[in-house]
Amino acid sequence: MEMPLRAHHLLCTVLFVGAGYSPAFTENMSRAVARLHAGQPVRLAQEPDAICAACPNRLPDGACALDADAPIASTDQRLLERLRLRSDACYAPQELFALVKARLTAADFEELCANCRWYRAGYCSYEKYMERIESFLSPD
Repeated sequence: MEMPLRAHHLLCTVLFVGAGYSPAFTENMSRAVARLHAGQPVRLAQEPDAICAACPNRLPDGACALDADAPIASTDQRLLERLRLRSDACYAPQELFALVKARLTAADFEELCANCRWYRAGYCSYEKYMERIESFLSPD
């Protein structure tokens, strides 16, 4: 069975360092990253996904409380367009990460992540992303 994953989480999972909004979120994100490393198929979603499930910013209606800073659906759509991927399509994680590596530019990364609190806090950069993505290109 495929794991639902928002397009922008293709960026977040690679840069995840074990810190998060809460212990439950961190544990859930760690499980999602492990599933990607193991090669679990992904269905690109434009709604709350496996990672959002434990996020303390998820509102009761499924919306994100952080949308005022950077509308998540807009970020997902822009990333899908830049990567030439389709929402609701299923992919092997290694295929997705290879496409990100080949198609995502530093300018794209900066634009897509500029409003993210983790980016602004210095956890994320295009250079760090490109260094870490190699570990996602082949299953464990």
